Amino acid sequence: MRIGIKHSSKYNPDWLLFLDDDTVLLSNAIVKSLDLINSLPSIIKSKVGAVLLGSINGKCNINMIDYGPLSGTLVKASIAERVCCRDEFFLDQADHDMDFNIRRLGYLVLGINCRLINHKLGIKRWIPILSNMLHRSVGYEPPWRHYYIIRNSTRLLIEGKMNLTFYTRQLIDSSIRIFFADGPWALIKPLGLGIIHALLNELGYVDPRFFT
Repeated sequence: MRIGIKHSSKYNPDWLLFLDDDTVLLSNAIVKSLDLINSLPSIIKSKVGAVLLGSINGKCNINMIDYGPLSGTLVKASIAERVCCRDEFFLDQADHDMDFNIRRLGYLVLGINCRLINHKLGIKRWIPILSNMLHRSVGYEPPWRHYYIIRNSTRLLIEGKMNLTFYTRQLIDSSIRIFFADGPWALIKPLGLGIIHALLNELGYVDPRFFT
């Protein structure tokens, strides 16, 4: 991302588009998004730092949001380098860090509530007991991914960049899926190490084979 941000400076853009490697941008998504941004009152438009492109069906309203994954996001070019990127996180929650940094600079983070991108968190999997209760497959991330979610979220909580309610809900939701899909022992290692490494501020890449 840093390379892209620096390269873009020679073109002097107003906005930069951030996409995950598995995000698919739908037709006219950028045009629709910029039209919505430009339709805002000038006093609000000048304060917009990022706009999250929606991935579910809706009315294409643009609203203030608290938290959201930056799987497809327009970021104001003038602040992009100042808010990006939490490299030592390696994978998960760097978007939440960027979200906080944008707000800390006094900018707004908005979201568009209609499908402009195709992106899903995790893979859909039938998890015994849990899926039986819900009568459907549920999103699933493997234990090694759970480690990054817990470690980096805990680090953000310690730094005051993530509120306790959101952190707790995310931890419980992710842990339940690992527990029912892989068993309690598959949960203990990534959960315990994630919290310990966050407390010690030991970040960076960890080989996924460590959790198998």
